[in-house]
Amino acid sequence: MSRWSLLKFQMIQDNLLYYRFLFEAIIGHPKGLENEMAERERRTAARGYEILFKDLDLSIFGPGVDPRKALELIIMVNDGISRKYLEIMKKDPDPDRGLALAGDIRRDLDEFHALLKKGLCPPGPQP
Repeated sequence: MSRWSLLKFQMIQDNLLYYRFLFEAIIGHPKGLENEMAERERRTAARGYEILFKDLDLSIFGPGVDPRKALELIIMVNDGISRKYLEIMKKDPDPDRGLALAGDIRRDLDEFHALLKKGLCPPGPQP
């Protein structure tokens, strides 16, 4: 799991009252604010990734891997998982449901990040 994800989970566990407040603000926002909330979420995510990747050692990527594309792929995976669970939580807008999904979210992040690290195809020539 990414360091960023671990930090977010730790922050939630340490500050359940704030989590419940933010959950309501994000999931339970009044109708008509969808565009504004989406823009705020985009800006927050962009800032978070900026902080996360600030001093990242790009030598971790294999030879021939474009670091920018690799980071973009990691972001797309994280965003996809976030959207998946955000939709689930929107259908059942209960902060406790969000907490109950934490294990599933962590598992998805771990499994997809492992796929990114290992690759999808065996080494060697591909058809």
